[in-house]
Amino acid sequence: APSGADIDLHLIRPGGRFFKNPEDVCYCNPNPDWGVVGQADDNPFLDRDDLVGPGPENINLTRAPYDGEYDVVAHHFAANGHSGPVDVTIEVRLRGNLVSTRTQSMNPGERWIAGRINWNTASQSGSFAPHFLGSFPTIYSLCF
Repeated sequence: APSGADIDLHLIRPGGRFFKNPEDVCYCNPNPDWGVVGQADDNPFLDRDDLVGPGPENINLTRAPYDGEYDVVAHHFAANGHSGPVDVTIEVRLRGNLVSTRTQSMNPGERWIAGRINWNTASQSGSFAPHFLGSFPTIYSLCF
């Protein structure tokens, strides 16, 4: 995203909800305990909250604790003086390999479900399926 825009990255665990703590990894929940309590390698973490663009924000998860679909979401939190829509690019990497690059134009207050990671914990492997709907308005902006 261009300098000025605050675009937040989210990773929502299977069955989780946008901005719901501990289900959604994001700026207000950067390191939730998802798996075995106190075991760090099964917990996702947001490396930084970039407040004024151009990014990147990265969410890392060494060992996913749940089978199922993880939503990859961008949220245009604030324009910070930037007018009009911004192009947001999300790269998805599984086990270090780039599997998808997606770009979407977003306005302030919108969120975009870029796609879903379908993960198998037994094999510690997965795939990414793009979501083909565009961005849409959201009323959520804080964890609950």
